[in-house]
Amino acid sequence: MTEKIRLSDAIDKYCDHLRAKDRGFRTIKNHRQPLNRALEQWGNIYVQSITPKHIDQLFEGSGWGPSTRNLYLSTLRGGFFTWCRRNQYLPRDYDPTEGWRNAKVPNTPKLWIEVEEFSDLLESCTNPRDRAVCALGLFTFARGSEISYLKVGDLDFDRNEVNLYRVKTKEWDIIPMSQELSVEATRWLHAYQQDTGTALQSDWFLIPARSKVPMAFDRTVNKLQPTGQPQRLRPLYPLRKPYEVVQRPLAAIGHADKGAGAHTLRRSGARAWFEVLRDGGYDSALRKVQAMLGHKSVTMTERYLGLDLEKRQRNELLGGKVMFEGLYRMGKLARLDGSMNAIFRGSRMRFFEGAVRGICKDRNPGGKGEGSWCIDHDHSCCPGINSCGKCVRALLCHNCNTTLGRVGDDPEILQAMIAYLDKYATIRRLEVS
Repeated sequence: MTEKIRLSDAIDKYCDHLRAKDRGFRTIKNHRQPLNRALEQWGNIYVQSITPKHIDQLFEGSGWGPSTRNLYLSTLRGGFFTWCRRNQYLPRDYDPTEGWRNAKVPNTPKLWIEVEEFSDLLESCTNPRDRAVCALGLFTFARGSEISYLKVGDLDFDRNEVNLYRVKTKEWDIIPMSQELSVEATRWLHAYQQDTGTALQSDWFLIPARSKVPMAFDRTVNKLQPTGQPQRLRPLYPLRKPYEVVQRPLAAIGHADKGAGAHTLRRSGARAWFEVLRDGGYDSALRKVQAMLGHKSVTMTERYLGLDLEKRQRNELLGGKVMFEGLYRMGKLARLDGSMNAIFRGSRMRFFEGAVRGICKDRNPGGKGEGSWCIDHDHSCCPGINSCGKCVRALLCHNCNTTLGRVGDDPEILQAMIAYLDKYATIRRLEVS
């Protein structure tokens, strides 16, 4: 036996249920928004009268992307309707969303900036407060909401620590303060104190809101006009929209992308630090970044950074390198001179008929094992033994490749060697004659 309840009343009770479970403001907002949209579409009907036709009406022709549609479907199916069945507002075995599946979300790369752009980003900030927001995002990997609620007293310069409240997990975390952040924070606190004209209080918001633009009525145009007076900081009120603060300097350096915001800095800082740790030989690089981000799992961190470590390792192991040593020896599976183009068809590497046999045109390349050809690449593009694939020039025999390597691909040295050989060949001919 189900109990009759109007949709609007059920929505209010459901949100009260989420509050009782200590769900955050943002979570409740994300649940209420789809439900309010359904209320607008269906009217204030009884919950027990919701049918699959109502779900079809809500989703068909909505124009929502796959992520939005999945959010709405999850809220209705996994949240609201489950709660309604538990409270006997719907039959126990009834689900109006039955038959609807989650849409496939394309795995589009998230925006992040290179570490070389960090300085440009900070310099593009138009005021000290905005620069402090960007610095906190880059060097603590904090979310925008976490930055907004930082207090002055949360910075500990003696211990080089930041006391950070994790909004999602509702836990306090102690984040190390890097030297870069210490410099930027000190600069900001000095500007903060100058703006307020008094000593900073530990319970003041570290990134405060600003007062509204001072306006005055201009009788010449019969409307309010800016007075030109500066906006004042409001230490007792937090910054409400950190993403807008971040979007301006990001756009100034050429990243006015849709979706750019505080998470761009969080992702960029974390990814840059991961690469520093990885290149430094730290085996637990990803876990260290995970701890800074406050993620519960390494998989989440990997996905958040846009990393696929197994694919990266695969590419590093095989990109431009021999998979099976000696597989294409002369007289065995294939001949290098006539079939190389076919073997590597579709590859990014450029193989052409005249260069397959190298400089000396020797059929036997020599080297480690008979028939071991060397993949020559432009070292000005990729120093060392590894190549990106785009700078591969040709296949060379062992001797030719070693010679180029010893002279450092320097044409002047090679020309000097030719001149040297010609000189002494001429002397030899004169001596013989």
